Formats: sequence, structure tokens, C-alpha cells
Amino acid sequence: MKKKPAKSKPQEPALPPAKGCRRDASCSPLWGTFNVNNYVRVKLTPRGRIIYEQELRSLMRGSSVWEYTPPKEDAEGWSEWQMWSLMSWFGPHISMGNMPPFETDIQIKGMANKLLSDSHEIHR
Repeated sequence: MKKKPAKSKPQEPALPPAKGCRRDASCSPLWGTFNVNNYVRVKLTPRGRIIYEQELRSLMRGSSVWEYTPPKEDAEGWSEWQMWSLMSWFGPHISMGNMPPFETDIQIKGMANKLLSDSHEIHR
């Protein structure tokens, strides 16, 4: 009695290399833990500044001791937020096809060293 050859599973299509990785490099995605209480930095767009001001004015309507203060930005335009706060202020205004309230690159405080050390451990 002849054995039937085992059926091979169809292979999943290969994913393109991660941004910044060469095709011949073994770049695997790195997963880390990020707490939403941690700080991130973003560059608000003009639309983001308007949204923030409108939301804050709406929240403080009727207050006689309140004066609007825009988010503090450094010389390059970065402002610092706790992630939960950023999501709270701007989440309802982020959707496919909408003008984003901040540039799409986000800086995550303290993650660069963590990713570099993780990467070093993985590729050692």
C-alpha cells in the first residue's frame, strides 16, 4: 500500500520588510509595553490647535477666572502629553480621510533606549 504524500500548507505571503530594514536583513517587529499614563510628544497641526482651544473654551464656559493658554511647545513645535490625555482631546477628531490634529510621527518618552536594548538582546 502506497502512502499518499502529505499535503503541504499554503504559505502565507511574506510581509514587506519593516521601514528602515533592508530586504536581506532579519528585522523582526519588536513589541514592548507602553502605559497610557506615559508621556508622548506630538507636533500639533493648525487644526489641532483650533480643536484644543475650542474644546477647552467649551469645557471652561462660564468660568470667570479662566484664561486660555495654548499648549506649551518647544522651538521645533513639539508639545508633551500623557497618552490618555492626547487620546481624550483628539481621539474624536481622528479618522480615515480627516485632516489629523497632529503630525503622524509621535515621540514616545523613554522608548528609544528600551527598543535599542531589546534589539541588542534579540540580535546578539
